[in-house]
Amino acid sequence: MNDLGLIEAARSLVDCLERHTTKLVLVESCTCGRALAALGTISGVSRFLCGGQVVYRPSTKTRWLGIDPTWLAEVSPESMACSEALATAVLTQTPEANFSLSITGDLDPRATPEKQGRIFMAAASRSATDTCPILYSGRELRLQAQTRLDRQTEAAQRLLEWALRLLEQGNPRVN
Repeated sequence: MNDLGLIEAARSLVDCLERHTTKLVLVESCTCGRALAALGTISGVSRFLCGGQVVYRPSTKTRWLGIDPTWLAEVSPESMACSEALATAVLTQTPEANFSLSITGDLDPRATPEKQGRIFMAAASRSATDTCPILYSGRELRLQAQTRLDRQTEAAQRLLEWALRLLEQGNPRVN
Protein backbone atom coordinates (compact mmCIF):
# COMPACT_ATOMS: atom_id res chain seq x y z
CA MET A 1 0.00 0.00 0.00
CA ASN A 2 1.39 3.41 -0.91
CA ASP A 3 0.39 7.01 -0.45
CA LEU A 4 -0.33 7.57 -4.16
CA GLY A 5 -3.65 5.72 -3.97
CA LEU A 6 -4.56 7.60 -0.80
CA ILE A 7 -3.76 11.00 -2.33
CA GLU A 8 -5.72 10.14 -5.49
CA ALA A 9 -8.70 9.13 -3.34
CA ALA A 10 -8.41 12.43 -1.48
CA ARG A 11 -8.26 14.40 -4.74
CA SER A 12 -11.33 12.60 -6.12
CA LEU A 13 -13.26 13.19 -2.90
CA VAL A 14 -12.42 16.91 -2.83
CA ASP A 15 -13.63 17.22 -6.44
CA CYS A 16 -16.84 15.46 -5.44
CA LEU A 17 -17.33 17.67 -2.38
CA GLU A 18 -17.08 20.68 -4.69
CA ARG A 19 -19.59 19.27 -7.20
CA HIS A 20 -22.08 18.53 -4.42
CA THR A 21 -21.31 21.66 -2.35
CA THR A 22 -20.77 19.41 0.64
CA LYS A 23 -18.86 20.35 3.79
CA LEU A 24 -17.10 17.47 5.49
CA VAL A 25 -15.92 16.74 9.01
CA LEU A 26 -14.00 13.59 9.98
CA VAL A 27 -13.37 11.67 13.15
CA GLU A 28 -10.62 9.07 13.06
CA SER A 29 -9.41 6.53 15.56
CA CYS A 30 -7.28 3.72 14.13
CA THR A 31 -6.00 5.78 11.19
CA CYS A 32 -4.71 8.50 13.53
CA GLY A 33 -5.64 11.35 11.19
CA ARG A 34 -4.19 9.82 8.03
CA ALA A 35 -7.35 10.48 5.95
CA LEU A 36 -7.54 14.06 7.20
CA ALA A 37 -3.86 14.61 6.41
CA ALA A 38 -4.34 13.26 2.88
CA LEU A 39 -7.25 15.63 2.31
CA GLY A 40 -5.09 18.48 3.58
CA THR A 41 -2.64 17.96 0.72
CA ILE A 42 -5.27 18.96 -1.86
CA SER A 43 -5.30 22.61 -2.89
CA GLY A 44 -8.63 24.32 -2.18
CA VAL A 45 -9.83 21.73 0.33
CA SER A 46 -10.47 24.43 2.95
CA ARG A 47 -13.67 25.36 1.10
CA PHE A 48 -15.12 21.92 1.88
CA LEU A 49 -13.22 20.47 4.84
CA CYS A 50 -14.47 21.79 8.18
CA GLY A 51 -11.91 19.83 10.20
CA GLY A 52 -11.48 16.61 12.04
CA GLN A 53 -10.69 14.92 15.30
CA VAL A 54 -8.36 12.06 16.15
CA VAL A 55 -9.92 10.19 19.05
CA TYR A 56 -7.52 7.32 19.46
CA ARG A 57 -8.27 6.41 23.07
CA PRO A 58 -11.67 5.58 24.58
CA SER A 59 -11.31 8.39 27.13
CA THR A 60 -10.83 10.88 24.29
CA LYS A 61 -13.95 9.60 22.52
CA THR A 62 -15.78 10.24 25.79
CA ARG A 63 -14.34 13.66 26.61
CA TRP A 64 -14.26 15.20 23.16
CA LEU A 65 -17.41 13.73 21.62
CA GLY A 66 -19.55 12.92 24.62
CA ILE A 67 -19.63 9.16 24.02
CA ASP A 68 -20.88 7.45 27.18
CA PRO A 69 -17.93 5.48 28.67
CA THR A 70 -20.08 2.67 30.05
CA TRP A 71 -21.82 2.20 26.70
CA LEU A 72 -18.47 2.36 24.88
CA ALA A 73 -17.00 -0.37 27.08
CA GLU A 74 -20.05 -2.56 26.35
CA VAL A 75 -20.00 -2.17 22.56
CA SER A 76 -16.18 -1.91 22.16
CA PRO A 77 -14.28 1.07 20.79
CA GLU A 78 -13.53 -1.12 17.73
CA SER A 79 -17.11 -1.70 16.56
CA MET A 80 -19.70 -0.50 14.08
CA ALA A 81 -21.80 0.92 16.92
CA CYS A 82 -18.86 3.05 18.04
CA SER A 83 -18.12 4.26 14.51
CA GLU A 84 -21.78 5.25 14.04
CA ALA A 85 -21.80 7.13 17.34
CA LEU A 86 -18.63 8.97 16.35
CA ALA A 87 -20.02 10.02 12.95
CA THR A 88 -23.19 11.35 14.54
CA ALA A 89 -21.43 13.10 17.42
CA VAL A 90 -18.85 14.93 15.28
CA LEU A 91 -21.52 16.14 12.85
CA THR A 92 -23.68 17.36 15.73
CA GLN A 93 -20.70 19.31 17.11
CA THR A 94 -19.79 20.84 13.73
CA PRO A 95 -22.69 23.07 12.63
CA GLU A 96 -21.02 24.15 9.39
CA ALA A 97 -20.60 20.56 8.13
CA ASN A 98 -23.36 18.59 6.42
CA PHE A 99 -21.49 15.29 5.99
CA SER A 100 -19.31 13.33 8.42
CA LEU A 101 -17.08 10.28 8.23
CA SER A 102 -15.73 8.13 11.01
CA ILE A 103 -13.43 5.16 11.22
CA THR A 104 -12.37 2.86 14.01
CA GLY A 105 -10.87 -0.62 14.18
CA ASP A 106 -7.84 -2.63 15.22
CA LEU A 107 -4.80 -2.32 12.98
CA ASP A 108 -2.30 -3.94 15.33
CA PRO A 109 -0.66 -6.99 13.68
CA ARG A 110 -0.44 -8.48 17.20
CA ALA A 111 -4.20 -8.29 17.81
CA THR A 112 -6.27 -11.43 18.06
CA PRO A 113 -7.03 -12.94 14.63
CA GLU A 114 -10.73 -12.01 14.79
CA LYS A 115 -9.91 -8.32 15.46
CA GLN A 116 -6.75 -7.94 13.41
CA GLY A 117 -7.15 -5.61 10.44
CA ARG A 118 -10.90 -5.06 10.87
CA ILE A 119 -12.20 -1.55 10.36
CA PHE A 120 -15.61 0.01 10.83
CA MET A 121 -16.61 3.08 8.84
CA ALA A 122 -19.71 5.21 9.26
CA ALA A 123 -21.10 8.36 7.69
CA ALA A 124 -23.85 10.79 8.61
CA SER A 125 -25.42 13.72 6.81
CA ARG A 126 -27.94 16.45 7.32
CA SER A 127 -29.63 19.07 5.21
CA ALA A 128 -29.93 22.72 6.18
CA THR A 129 -33.30 21.99 7.81
CA ASP A 130 -32.27 18.85 9.74
CA THR A 131 -31.81 19.18 13.46
CA CYS A 132 -30.39 15.67 13.82
CA PRO A 133 -27.91 13.85 11.59
CA ILE A 134 -29.15 10.99 9.42
CA LEU A 135 -26.87 7.96 9.74
CA TYR A 136 -25.90 5.91 6.69
CA SER A 137 -25.47 2.18 6.88
CA GLY A 138 -21.92 1.60 7.98
CA ARG A 139 -19.31 -0.52 6.33
CA GLU A 140 -17.02 -3.16 7.83
CA LEU A 141 -13.88 -4.28 6.04
CA ARG A 142 -10.95 -6.59 6.65
CA LEU A 143 -7.75 -4.98 5.41
CA GLN A 144 -5.25 -6.79 3.21
CA ALA A 145 -2.08 -4.98 4.30
CA GLN A 146 0.09 -6.62 6.93
CA THR A 147 2.03 -3.82 8.64
CA ARG A 148 0.48 -1.18 10.85
CA LEU A 149 1.48 1.76 8.62
CA ASP A 150 0.26 0.01 5.48
CA ARG A 151 -3.01 -0.79 7.26
CA GLN A 152 -3.45 2.85 8.25
CA THR A 153 -2.89 3.92 4.65
CA GLU A 154 -5.24 1.26 3.28
CA ALA A 155 -7.93 2.09 5.86
CA ALA A 156 -7.74 5.84 5.17
CA GLN A 157 -7.91 5.22 1.42
CA ARG A 158 -10.91 2.88 1.79
CA LEU A 159 -12.68 5.51 3.94
CA LEU A 160 -12.22 8.25 1.35
CA GLU A 161 -13.22 5.96 -1.54
CA TRP A 162 -16.36 4.88 0.33
CA ALA A 163 -17.28 8.51 1.02
CA LEU A 164 -16.89 9.27 -2.68
CA ARG A 165 -19.29 6.42 -3.57
CA LEU A 166 -21.84 7.61 -1.00
CA LEU A 167 -21.79 11.16 -2.33
CA GLU A 168 -21.88 10.07 -5.97
CA GLN A 169 -25.02 8.03 -5.26
CA GLY A 170 -26.65 11.43 -4.90
CA ASN A 171 -28.26 11.01 -1.51
CA PRO A 172 -30.66 13.98 -1.33
CA ARG A 173 -29.98 14.48 2.38
CA VAL A 174 -26.43 15.64 1.60
CA ASN A 175 -27.22 18.09 -1.21
